[in-house]
Amino acid sequence: MAFPRSASSALGETLVVVAVELKRPKGYGRCRLNVIPDAGAQSLQGFVRSNTELGSALFTDGWPSYVGLGRSGDYEHHSQPVDI
Repeated sequence: MAFPRSASSALGETLVVVAVELKRPKGYGRCRLNVIPDAGAQSLQGFVRSNTELGSALFTDGWPSYVGLGRSGDYEHHSQPVDI
């Protein structure tokens, strides 16, 4: 997976954000996808807030735009940077 070098998508690229529900002890539940205009905090955090319950544990790829989700106290945010 390649990430844009900035919060704006390159010409001709379509950015899609995905949220997948993890079932415990194993498995997956609902999946949400949405096309977003950019990879900025407003777009990504808006998607998360519209598609997840407050208090949920979030596991993200380390993109800086997600940082505010854990700081707000609304979510338990776990960040795992992805080597590309």
